[in-house]
Amino acid sequence: MARPAPFQSTPCARCRPAYAQPIRTLQMGCIGGVWKPLRSEWTVEPAFICEKHTPPARPAKWWSVIYDLGKPTPYVPIHEPFELVG
Repeated sequence: MARPAPFQSTPCARCRPAYAQPIRTLQMGCIGGVWKPLRSEWTVEPAFICEKHTPPARPAKWWSVIYDLGKPTPYVPIHEPFELVG
């Protein structure tokens, strides 16, 4: 029996989530009798998503044209001044 293709949202070996980890503790404090780091320097590794799992640059499936009026009418601005006749 053939294995089904993995879901598009399932990450592959090339995809990795973003993560942060402390690299150096700057200040420690005693909280409840236990020493804990209060301030640290952190390194942040951004996420990477491979081309296969990158979402497409197109509208969602539910997006559709409600009513097509035909060819678009170009906008032509009126530059001549006019007076209201009243």
